[in-house]
Amino acid sequence: MKNLGLFGILLFFSLFVSTRIVSVSCLNSDGLTLLSLRKHFDKVPPELTSTWKTNASEATPCNWFGIICDDSKKVTSLNFTGSEVSGQLGPEIRELKSLEILDMSSNNFSGFISSSLGNCSSLVYIDLSGNGFSGKIPDTLGSLKSLADLYLYNNFFTGELPKSYKLEILYLHKNKLVGSLPASLNLLENLTDLFVANNSLRGTVRFGSTKCRNLVTLDLSYNQFEGGVPPELGSCSSLDALVIVKSNLSGTIPSSLGMLKNLTVLNLSENRLSESIPAEIGDCTNLNTLKLNDNQLGGRIPSALGKLPLEIAELKNLKIVTLFNNSFNGVISPGLGLNSNLEIVDFIGNKFTGEIPPNLCHRKMLTVFNLGSNRLHGKIPTSVGQCKTLSRFILRENNLSGPLPEFSQNHDLSFPDFNSNNFEGPIPRSLGSCRNLTTIILSRNKLTGQIPQELGNLQHLSHLNLGFNLLHGTVPSKFSNWK
Repeated sequence: MKNLGLFGILLFFSLFVSTRIVSVSCLNSDGLTLLSLRKHFDKVPPELTSTWKTNASEATPCNWFGIICDDSKKVTSLNFTGSEVSGQLGPEIRELKSLEILDMSSNNFSGFISSSLGNCSSLVYIDLSGNGFSGKIPDTLGSLKSLADLYLYNNFFTGELPKSYKLEILYLHKNKLVGSLPASLNLLENLTDLFVANNSLRGTVRFGSTKCRNLVTLDLSYNQFEGGVPPELGSCSSLDALVIVKSNLSGTIPSSLGMLKNLTVLNLSENRLSESIPAEIGDCTNLNTLKLNDNQLGGRIPSALGKLPLEIAELKNLKIVTLFNNSFNGVISPGLGLNSNLEIVDFIGNKFTGEIPPNLCHRKMLTVFNLGSNRLHGKIPTSVGQCKTLSRFILRENNLSGPLPEFSQNHDLSFPDFNSNNFEGPIPRSLGSCRNLTTIILSRNKLTGQIPQELGNLQHLSHLNLGFNLLHGTVPSKFSNWK
């Protein structure tokens, strides 16, 4: 009987062990691969801890956190976006042969990307952005024939840009990549978006060909290129946004950019571009943002820009135009703003002459109006002074004269700067009703009369400069309550 009892115990134990083995072995290969990957994670959310484990009732990981399977119970999507996962992406990832989507974005992963990722031949979409990955981007990614979208931005990748011939979207900005733009980028016929800003790229920008006709967005900003804007970009007929800010570009703006009929954003600011803006830019009829500030551009507007003043006046989609810190001279087109919904106009630091265009706020959407540090004369147009949408209004260091306009209870106005002109007459009492004012600079003019008591009602005012005028009388009593 004792032997029988012992036999029963052994039989029970063997059945228990076999059951455990069955419970482990019944998990399919993708599930076992995921458990191997889990060993490389340092920190995971509770949802992952509670689901990523062996379970006798589950033969697949298809109900696990972040996992999607196909009809054959193979893992097709691994998505941890924004889940506060830390650790590394292990080489076992190569075993997920059916994986189409890999999204580990906005976590705390670190370390290198294993070259074995190139073995996941079904991958269509990879997003590893917003982590701490480092090292070189594996060349094996170029062998992924189905890969269309690659997001690796905001990491610490080094080395040169990867080469791939099938991509549609490539986001590599905010890394530490070096070298030049590979010529293979010109072979990507399906490429729609290319972002490589905020790296350490050098060399000449050789981009643009007949094969770039699907390109919609190109951002090469904050690098250290040599040479100028490639004229071949004019062949990228679908281009919507061309952004190359602070990238050491020199030379002239190519007239071929006027061929980009779908262009809505042109931002070539903070470079060393010189000479004039080509008149053909006026042919970009869908343009709503034109930023060419902080360059070495110049010339007289009428002669150097040909039809551009008239064309700008006819650009019905134009909302933002910044030309500040250049050397433009001549008269600003009086029709500017008449047919467009201008929101930001910033021409500070040029040599413009003539009077302020009267129609800038014609559509009553203007929020920033900066014409300071030019050579303008005449009065502030009544229509501009009564623009109720203005927030920043800078006319400092010109030769403007006449009375200051009434501001018609502009509750958006926060920063008027009319320093160093020849304005005369009283300070408008209506400024006291502009309740969001934080700064008023009216110094170095010929203003007369007393300081309006109404200015004491401005609760947000932190800076008031009325020096070097012809004012008299007492300081308003409410000023003593300011902190």
